[in-house]
Amino acid sequence: MNVSLCTAHQGGEQLPHCTPLNACTTPIQCHKNRAFEYVAAIILLAIPGGLVACSPRDARNGSVFRGGIRYALKMRSPQPINTPFTRRALLGAAPALFLAACSNPSGGQSPSGTASVTPSVTPTPSPTPVLDAQQLQDLKTQLDKLFQERTYPAHSMLVTALDGTRELYTDAPDTPRPPASNMKILTYFALVQTAPERTFTTSVAQGKNGLFLVAGGDTLLVEGATEPATAGSPTMRAGLSTLAADTVQQMNERKVAHGTFPVYLDTTIYTGSATNPGWEPGDLESGQITPINPIALASHTVPGQSTPDKPARPQDAGIAALEAFVKVLNKASEEHAEVKSGYVFTVADRRPCEADAEQIAQIQSASALDQAFVMMLESDNVLAEVLGRNMAIAAGREGSASEAQKLVREKLQEAKISVTGLVQADVSGMSLQNRVTARTLAQTLGALAAHPKHDELERRFPVAGVSGTLKDRFSGEANKYARGHVAAKTGTLFTAISLSGYATRPDGTRLIFVSLLNDVGGAEALPGAKDTVDSAAAIVAARTEPPATPAGTPVPSDSQVPSSSSSPDATGSGSAPNSSQAPDGSSSASPAGGSAPQEDAPSQAVGQNPAEVPSSQ
Repeated sequence: MNVSLCTAHQGGEQLPHCTPLNACTTPIQCHKNRAFEYVAAIILLAIPGGLVACSPRDARNGSVFRGGIRYALKMRSPQPINTPFTRRALLGAAPALFLAACSNPSGGQSPSGTASVTPSVTPTPSPTPVLDAQQLQDLKTQLDKLFQERTYPAHSMLVTALDGTRELYTDAPDTPRPPASNMKILTYFALVQTAPERTFTTSVAQGKNGLFLVAGGDTLLVEGATEPATAGSPTMRAGLSTLAADTVQQMNERKVAHGTFPVYLDTTIYTGSATNPGWEPGDLESGQITPINPIALASHTVPGQSTPDKPARPQDAGIAALEAFVKVLNKASEEHAEVKSGYVFTVADRRPCEADAEQIAQIQSASALDQAFVMMLESDNVLAEVLGRNMAIAAGREGSASEAQKLVREKLQEAKISVTGLVQADVSGMSLQNRVTARTLAQTLGALAAHPKHDELERRFPVAGVSGTLKDRFSGEANKYARGHVAAKTGTLFTAISLSGYATRPDGTRLIFVSLLNDVGGAEALPGAKDTVDSAAAIVAARTEPPATPAGTPVPSDSQVPSSSSSPDATGSGSAPNSSQAPDGSSSASPAGGSAPQEDAPSQAVGQNPAEVPSSQ
């Protein structure tokens, strides 16, 4: 029987140099004096709080007794062991300890020939601290100072380890607050958990009464030919011209008689209201949000007429897509060598596809995960609502706003993420009725970080000074050194600013942070509020000052902003993030970036003129 006496801990630390008590290899070798030495050493280590059982072998002369006594005298309790109970316990235990000391070592047979059993006495190790005591104190001191100097009536701040649960700094983490576009983090997680590789099919069916353009949830369509993913545009775009050419070709091969064909639009894949009750009328009027269709060009905008801060919306995005498709259909008919304008197509109205209509052509969108590039990097509110409905359909539900919201909640619950205080009015964050706690966001970020494909998932977050809605952020003196080292989702409404994501410290430690500011003071206060959450992220990243550089090494200019050069493959999935130079000269992983993206759409404050919507850049 091999009994390890290294079972005790003093002050939370295992005593040093403890070895298994294996001096007696056979019963004959166990002399009386050696057995006594074992027992004596053990008794000397007895304390009222428990038995410190450590009998290390002296490395110099092999004496168990000398080593045991040395540690016993060093570690014994200053309290005298004089209670009757303690004396009785020790004396009663002595025979058993004697026998244990003289038992057969592990791995062999007992004298009776039966296999001995080695008890498990290994303590459960404590998790390695994420930050040491000084780092933790610095984090608290700096964040406390920041929010004392920049007072906001309502704010929450939570910093955790990468698991999203081990808390390093807390300030109202369980208070539900409007999250603005940080709501998209929850939508993104639900998408990842539901059907990230799902594609959306836009098809054409031929019925008795004409053709049907059947919407399948792709709202990133382009009028021209299908556009492959590029470094500047990491999401593939399916093209209506490609669909039109295939349609005319199939009609010709099927020997469809020449003539005029009305083209109807089938949008029955979506149900319920196209808008959410929580959206402000002013936001709808200004185009910050719009009725949701399952088919659209350029994410429900008018191509070539939209700007980041003032998106141009068609009156009906679905009908606009139908009109564009009929236009390229007629062009394809004119250009087809055998048809030569034999087919003429006209714009009809919305109508469910005939039951016996036959599909003759189709195009596939980029995957839901690839489309999430646009949603996350550009903070596209409309696309978030579309993807929410598409995920509901993928889960076997109706394609409605309410089912999208239910799906998000259920996916959080399945992952054991707290939904306490969660109020959902949409899945984009446009509604001021939404409520989320910092804890829910941190746990969601932790779940994404724990995903097997976490590198690919995090690549879709904007990076400070590099990409997306953070490309032109982190320019203040207190946060510019964090550029390239913070990947986070932004959130902007007139009354709410948020920033939540991942921060990488100089030693490589990665932390999760959540910042929620409410009642920020309106449009004029937005720049200051953004700078505040950026500064909080810089503190978490421990990058508030220029990095130490070796002697003779030039310090990079403040104007140095890392560039993104990740090149997606032809599927639009994108390559792994490339290393780019951060302003401090260190290497930083960054996602593929594009043109200047649209910041989160501000919600119209009460009485706010839509024309006064502030610039988002």
